Amino acid sequence: MTTMRSVLLGGMLLAAALGGLIGCPKALHAQADGGAGDGGISLTCDVTAQDCADAGLACVYVNAGETSACRAGACDVATQSGCDLGQKCSYLSDGGVTARACGPNGTADAGEACGAAASACLRGLACVRVLDGGASGICRRFCETDSQCEGSDACGSEFILYEGTDESPSFCTAPAARCDVLSDTSCATVGPGLACYATLRGPECFARGTKPLDALCTFANDCASGLQCMVTKTQSVCRQVCAYPTGSPACPSGKKCMQRIPGEPNAGVCESP
Repeated sequence: MTTMRSVLLGGMLLAAALGGLIGCPKALHAQADGGAGDGGISLTCDVTAQDCADAGLACVYVNAGETSACRAGACDVATQSGCDLGQKCSYLSDGGVTARACGPNGTADAGEACGAAASACLRGLACVRVLDGGASGICRRFCETDSQCEGSDACGSEFILYEGTDESPSFCTAPAARCDVLSDTSCATVGPGLACYATLRGPECFARGTKPLDALCTFANDCASGLQCMVTKTQSVCRQVCAYPTGSPACPSGKKCMQRIPGEPNAGVCESP
């Protein structure tokens, strides 16, 4: 079963599937714009298009895919450009600062175990493990677009958080089952314990969270079924999903359904008017 949270081994913390909605349309994860009001969306650049105006900069995911930014770096982890043959581009730490840099190539291929060492994987791969899934990781391919993934695997649903940098590259994962964010039961036929959450790819089934309405959240599926983790001006909180502009589920008295979920024209979240 696919989960929304993962951990990269070797000097890193977590990876997540969607965070600003912790959500948005695929590959354009976003966070609130301080001038747009609570829950507004602001995009910096498109990782899939690499559309930074300065050719010397790369568009990278930031803060578990909550947004994106044009950043300078020694190399590109997805394309492996910038490093000599025999080396690989990965995130290396020095003095508490982590950055994209060239280093020795590893030996473990995609899908192979990489123990607890991020350096064990071949170029283009990251050592990733599922949260609470044990100490040993699996080599997964860094990516910026679906075309860089093999078979039916897709990019932009899960992200890696490293200590020492806010850059959060994505890696190829098997696509999750699609669903209806307005239905509490649309994931019931997929498997037990799943709920529907808006992601960069659209709504998908993931392990159901437990955090209640208005609770602080980090990942989309931190929140209970029927809620969505939304980035506000200052923090991320669980908000009730609603039918936009009207319909079921509806907002309680005193709240208004606001269309804050990109790519979902018929869904929104309940906010104070």
